[in-house]
Amino acid sequence: MAEFLSTAWMRELHEIARAHQRLAEQTRGLNLVVEQRIDGDHAHPPVVFHVTFDDGAVAVAAGPAATPTVTFAQDRPTARAIATGEASAQRAFMTGGLRVGGDLQALLAAREVLVGLGDVFAAVRETTDFGDA
Repeated sequence: MAEFLSTAWMRELHEIARAHQRLAEQTRGLNLVVEQRIDGDHAHPPVVFHVTFDDGAVAVAAGPAATPTVTFAQDRPTARAIATGEASAQRAFMTGGLRVGGDLQALLAAREVLVGLGDVFAAVRETTDFGDA
């Protein structure tokens, strides 16, 4: 069981995304890099990771992206709520908990794929230790 936002957790996301045939098919022709930035707090350092969609190949990697297309920034409780399904990214954005930067047109064009990632990552979510995130 990987801890939420750990490098082991990111590796699990990567393995699921890399091997998911339907995701590969859905992302053919898509070139997008989404960077996630989670603010640090008194108990946790900041975390940055990114998801790359490269014409059918999907990868998740720790650290900042060289050239992110879109960035999402949030505090740890917001990231946890979105990851567990307790909150939607759209609602978090509307209430100011999720900050979005970069190419918003590219984000809107890839909306269906990004929403579908929740289903792709469901197996990882079920085995994640969310602790007090």
